[in-house]
Amino acid sequence: MRELFRLSGIALEFFKRNLQGFMADTGNFWTYFVSIFLHKALAVVFISVVYANIPDINGWSYYELLFILGFFSTVSGLFYSVFAWTLWFPSAYILNNGLDRVLTLPAPPYFLVLFEEFGKSVMEILSVILGI
Repeated sequence: MRELFRLSGIALEFFKRNLQGFMADTGNFWTYFVSIFLHKALAVVFISVVYANIPDINGWSYYELLFILGFFSTVSGLFYSVFAWTLWFPSAYILNNGLDRVLTLPAPPYFLVLFEEFGKSVMEILSVILGI
């Protein structure tokens, strides 16, 4: 139990550090924020326009499609937050000697990499929130 609290504290510190780094460039932060919001809003507008012109799409209702859109947004946001780092792990940690740094820290290497990369995908949380 003590180890779990220690790892959650490490995760929180990584998250705060990466959020501060992401918000340091305010132009980049707001551009990303607005682009995610517009992407989700345009998907809802698209579904609304389609249903305004075609009232019945193979038995699917408007709210069922909105649910599917929200569910997909939530699941894809969680995937990119938690698992997408595995795509660039070889170049970021093996080829650029980042793994040596992780292996010298006093915590399990898998959790350190997971927490560090989770913090870098902090804006995917917005996608999860909009999906819900």
